[in-house]
This record gives sequence, structure tokens and C-alpha cells, in this order.
Amino acid sequence: MSFRRRGQPKAPDTPVQTIVIGLGNPGPEYRDTRHNLGFMVVDEVARRSGVRLSRHEAGALIAQAPHPGSPETASVLLAEPQTFMNLSGRSAAGLARKHNLGPDSVWLVYDEMDLDFGRVRMRLSGSAGGHNGVRSVVQELGSTDVPRVRLGVGHPEEGDAVDHLLDAFSRDERERVPALIQLGADAVIEALQEGFEIAMNRFNGRTA
Repeated sequence: MSFRRRGQPKAPDTPVQTIVIGLGNPGPEYRDTRHNLGFMVVDEVARRSGVRLSRHEAGALIAQAPHPGSPETASVLLAEPQTFMNLSGRSAAGLARKHNLGPDSVWLVYDEMDLDFGRVRMRLSGSAGGHNGVRSVVQELGSTDVPRVRLGVGHPEEGDAVDHLLDAFSRDERERVPALIQLGADAVIEALQEGFEIAMNRFNGRTA
């Protein structure tokens, strides 16, 4: 599933309709950790759209592409905050203000320990559920009505939850990560094309 357009400009001259934010931590030491699945999925959405996150705005790496639901009249902003996970809301709020969008137009993509590894779950709103990046976004936007695509990483069998999130994937998980990234990107693009609720019905509970 892709929305690449031949001859696409680097930054469309159409207003941003939706901001899709992957949550993660910057830096090579975090690149291949469970906590950076949000970055990985947004990178894949960018790849399929034919853009690369290389510009900086509101403390985030960004790329702008035609919106697959209305490519002639609107664009989608893909973003990865570079503030570290616990301060992700600063970038989210800054981007929302710049593009004059409400919380329901700011979509989050992130790892979720309360889901088994590989499972995707989408929600239109809700609490942070213990995820510090989501908590920061909800606080800065002043609303829980933030759509989100959650990517299951499971709870650790033993040890600390923070270590689990910041550790590299296990050997078995590494074999499934590419399929999970593809599934997460499919869910995001389907939501952009058809609407978030339709995508929820199609993707909730699916497992890579």
C-alpha cells in the first residue's frame, strides 16, 4: 500500500490536514530498540510516499507529502520529535500550532507494552496508559482526543520495563519486526485514505 506520486514536489503547496507523529528517541543507540517502533513505521510511510524526513520544525524531523485522501488539496506532515520520548509533546504542540490543527488531527504511532508483540491496535482517544511519550503529548495538547496507532511489544518476562523498551529486539522479535513495520504503515496509510474509524475496523487485532 503506497501513495507515492511521480514528480512529487519536496514540499506540497497545500495546507497540512493531518500530522502523523512517530514517537521514539533520537540517536544511534536507540535506533533498533522497541521504544523506537514509532519512528520505524513513520520512516516506512515516508519511504512509500517518496519523501525523506530531513527538514526540522518545532524540534522534530519532518517531511511533507500529498495527503492520500485528498492529494490535490491537502498534505500530510510526517514527524519524529527529536526531544527524547518524555518531551514529545513539545514538538506535537508546536507542529499543531504552526499548522492550526486540533488534537484530533495529530496522530501518534508508538510502541505499546499492553499488547502482545506484533499486534496492532488503533484508538481515536484515550489516556496515556503509562506511556510517557503519549502522556507528554496529551498534556501539551490539553486533550486525550488524539488518534493513535499502537504497536505491541509485550511486557518483559522478567526485569525492568524501561530496560525492556530500551533494549534491542530479541532474535525471535527481529524476524517479525519488518512485518510489524509494514502492518503499522499499512494501518496509517489506510486511515489517511479511508478514514481512521474504517482503518480501526480493518486493522484492530491484526498481528504481524
